[in-house]
Amino acid sequence: MPSDDKITLIYFDLAGGGEPIRLAFHIGGIEFEDRRISFKDWPEIKKDMPLGQLPVLEVNGKVYTQCLAMLRFAADKAGFAKKTPEENFRIDEMIYALQDLTSAIGNTIHMEDNKEREDRRIKWLTADFPTIMMYLDKLCEQQQGDDLTIADLQLYSRVNWWSCGVLKNIPKECCAPYKNVLKRVELVRKHPRLLGQNLSRPLLTQGKDEVISKGDDMSPEMQNVGKQGQTSDMNRFLHCVNAAETGSQI
Repeated sequence: MPSDDKITLIYFDLAGGGEPIRLAFHIGGIEFEDRRISFKDWPEIKKDMPLGQLPVLEVNGKVYTQCLAMLRFAADKAGFAKKTPEENFRIDEMIYALQDLTSAIGNTIHMEDNKEREDRRIKWLTADFPTIMMYLDKLCEQQQGDDLTIADLQLYSRVNWWSCGVLKNIPKECCAPYKNVLKRVELVRKHPRLLGQNLSRPLLTQGKDEVISKGDDMSPEMQNVGKQGQTSDMNRFLHCVNAAETGSQI
């Protein structure tokens, strides 16, 4: 679908926070530039980013931040079905529940104490995760029809990450019991406008066996990026990237 707006998504060449935004634009047939930067260029580009973070969205020369705000814009441009205030309330509820799970597991990535990290992940897997996922599964069961929402795009992104095998102590089958969640994920995966698209590098959804547990194991390029005054969130993110690039676990 041609757009009067000049839209550019700037992000790394991987899934992460940029993936749901890409998905929305592709599903809507919206023309946009998918600018994927390299990690060696990031320290220089970072200086020009409003919050020193990616992704950002440029629209007609103006730069916008915050993943959820960008996703909502993308979905509006893509013509996602309009919702009632109550329906949007439920969508936001699902998104923030997913974010709670993502933040909790993300906070374990740079734990230096392997035992503490393992204990936190087991608690996440046996308490936090099933509590929230069972609730989300019930909400997914109540959804009518095949119309996608931004919550579905977030589900697709999160389920892929949790199930990819890159997170040590988190089995690839962790989402298998939640059949209604997986049905929504499949609706996204099989959307005709996504077939054949180079959305993200496959290593983010294909884990291997080697374990990475310390920053010293990162490649020199990744170590240099991590020294450029990154926030702890960005350091965790870069550590995930390194694992994805090497087919390792974290």
